Amino acid sequence: MKIGIVTIFNVPNYGAMLQCWSLCNAIKNLGHEPILIYIPVTPGEKTFSHKVRDILQYKFKQDFVKHNLPYTADLTTEVDAYLVGSDQVWNPNIVGSQLDQFLVNFALKDKPIASFASSFGLEKWPLPDKIESTRNYLSRFKIISVREKSGVDLLKNTFDLNAEEVLDPCFLTDDYSSLFSPDENPSDVVFFRLRPWKDMLYKEVEEEANKRGLSFFNVSAHSFIPHLNRTIRGYNEKYYSVSTWLKKISSAKYVITDSFHGLVFSLIFKRQFAVINSKPEAITRMESLLSKFGLQRRIVKNSEDAFNLISNEHIDYDSIGPKLDMLKDKSRGKLKDIIGLFCKSK
Repeated sequence: MKIGIVTIFNVPNYGAMLQCWSLCNAIKNLGHEPILIYIPVTPGEKTFSHKVRDILQYKFKQDFVKHNLPYTADLTTEVDAYLVGSDQVWNPNIVGSQLDQFLVNFALKDKPIASFASSFGLEKWPLPDKIESTRNYLSRFKIISVREKSGVDLLKNTFDLNAEEVLDPCFLTDDYSSLFSPDENPSDVVFFRLRPWKDMLYKEVEEEANKRGLSFFNVSAHSFIPHLNRTIRGYNEKYYSVSTWLKKISSAKYVITDSFHGLVFSLIFKRQFAVINSKPEAITRMESLLSKFGLQRRIVKNSEDAFNLISNEHIDYDSIGPKLDMLKDKSRGKLKDIIGLFCKSK
């Protein structure tokens, strides 16, 4: 069976690409063929600055997508069913005018639709004038599963629809070593920031690491214009490859991050970590995941608190491991349920 996956993936974001890679592999392992349906979340006509950025900055994304995530941009591509995947596909602040397409408004009525670990990334629906149309699209879904409890609550309270919470698709894969880059030297502290404009956050973490005699590696990015220390609207950066990003996090002694997927892979690789709350309105995703293991205290306000936490309060993975394994099994079971429903509808 051919399953069309509707998600955010062709973007310069490590987590977006890896959640899609893991979901595709899980579907293949169940004996079916995934095909990614590309819906752009940036303007179709790129400005000159966008083109320059793509050439100088985003080669890491282009390489990974080209070799690991074959896709089609043709919404009429023939598939047997549609699966709306993870990431913030239902956050109007991110997908903008493409929201209806991420609700699969282009699907023929005889094609079954479901979602796996879809995310709103917010607690309240920001578009009161689109509640009815969004409800109508979501009502076509045979199964709705979301990535956060806040998503379950939003669907119930705003759209009067039931949903089940599952883990991010990255947790469907236990072994990422096939994607690792070779011969990397591990660092004591790996820092990954989601928001490039938070320059001071990077400097504070590096200074705190140096003060404590810890080796430091900023896996976020490094300047490709050496004489410019400041990030200029996110353009003065050259990102590391996905394989380097994964390997650095997997081999670090400590991880400090403000990213949801930085947190996800810290858990997958069983690292000692702290999450800096650099954007309080976007912290619900991290809170929802950490609450499952009683780890809400891993969220801190600043770099000093982060180092105090990772130095003095170690995560006992022997203790939380069984709960994580149970949630992984539950999420894999939900994906099997969805595929089984698709097969019956065929």
